[in-house]
Amino acid sequence: MYITWMLAEGHTYKQMLPTTPGVFMGEMIVVTVVGADKPGIVAAISSVLAEAKANIVDISMTVLRGFFSMIMVVDISGAVTDLTDLRDRLERKGDEVGVKVMVLHEDVFRYMQKI
Repeated sequence: MYITWMLAEGHTYKQMLPTTPGVFMGEMIVVTVVGADKPGIVAAISSVLAEAKANIVDISMTVLRGFFSMIMVVDISGAVTDLTDLRDRLERKGDEVGVKVMVLHEDVFRYMQKI
C-alpha cells in the first residue's frame, strides 16, 4: 500500500506504508541537534550513526540567522551498539563540534507529546 503526496507543479512522491496497521517497522530513536551553525555538524553526527550501523530514515535540518537545528528519525534495529552507548557517543561528538545533542527512544518521544 502506498500514499501519494502531491508536490508542486504536478509532481508526486510515493511512500510505502505498512500493509498491516501497527506492524513494527524497526526500533526508532529521535535525535535532535541544536547550536551555532558551522561546517561539519551534519557530517560529524551522521558519521557516529554510520559507525554504529544505525540508519537515518528521516531528517530535517535548518539554519535560522546562524542557529542550526536538526531532527532525525533513526532506525537502530540493526545497530551494533545499544541505545545508551549510542547516546553517549552522539553527545560526546556534539560536545566536540559545539552543539547540543538529545537522543530519545521513539516511545519516550511519543509519550512526552501526550503530556
